[in-house]
Amino acid sequence: MSNNTINSYKKAVKSKYQMEKKSGNSIYLSQPSQANLRKLCWQKFENSSNQNDLNIFKTFFGFSFDLTQKNTFTTKTDRFKPVGAFFRGETASPTDDVIEIAAILVDFNPRPFNKFRSILVMDEASGVVCQNELLLSEKGRLLCNEKTEKDKVVDVVGEDLSMKASFLDFRNKNSGGKIKSWKQNIIGVSFVFFLGFVVSYYFFSKKQCMQWSGNHYEEVSCDLDVQSVGSYRVVVPLDRSVLNLQKVVVTDTTVFFKNGEALIWYAKTANGIEFFNTHGRHPDNNHALKPVTAYIIKKYVK
Repeated sequence: MSNNTINSYKKAVKSKYQMEKKSGNSIYLSQPSQANLRKLCWQKFENSSNQNDLNIFKTFFGFSFDLTQKNTFTTKTDRFKPVGAFFRGETASPTDDVIEIAAILVDFNPRPFNKFRSILVMDEASGVVCQNELLLSEKGRLLCNEKTEKDKVVDVVGEDLSMKASFLDFRNKNSGGKIKSWKQNIIGVSFVFFLGFVVSYYFFSKKQCMQWSGNHYEEVSCDLDVQSVGSYRVVVPLDRSVLNLQKVVVTDTTVFFKNGEALIWYAKTANGIEFFNTHGRHPDNNHALKPVTAYIIKKYVK
């Protein structure tokens, strides 16, 4: 049984935040304000069926997640104040429920803490199994803080935390129950990860980037460079949270608001004003999109 502590869990979640704020969710996490964290939290739970996450939501907010209760959820913005303080390093002792919500926002795995503390992880660098604290490296790899060789591994986690392989009982059944040498174990684990890499490369890497195509994003291969007359369209890493962003044409019959909330967002550019179907950043100048207002509608909508 591993002996991972809440402090090692907190350190691992914080390390995952440092990576995430530079990647897909940087729009929310680079500036972890209460409003930004609230918006990200709603997005995370909109399509979530993870019962552990739903239980944590209920514990943290005092009510169950419900898609029809977005207005009620909006009033809970102040609940994200300690979460933002944790991300910014302004508090040394966040409560357990704050750490659990933070783990969900940065999609840290394994979570929750009850799952994390019981996991045994092989350190690929030395081929031994962690028996104490786990640390998260800059590349997202779980590493041992202290190492103790064991004959059983519950989970082996590599550089990609989403890629797990279970190896129960590293015993040689044909040798009277003797434990295989750690070198044999490393060869076996390395083969599994190599096989996973090959499968991922040929089946999933072809379209792991996206490109703005006039009025919407398209999934493209990361090695694609499209040079058009007088312009260069940049290929960026795939971010499914903004993949549905689209430029829209509005008129005086367009529905701009629902229940007091904006349905249309806009940005001013060198060519005038442009409207979009959701929040995010302008694909050309990276400026944050703003929710439409009655003033903007009156001034610019024909």
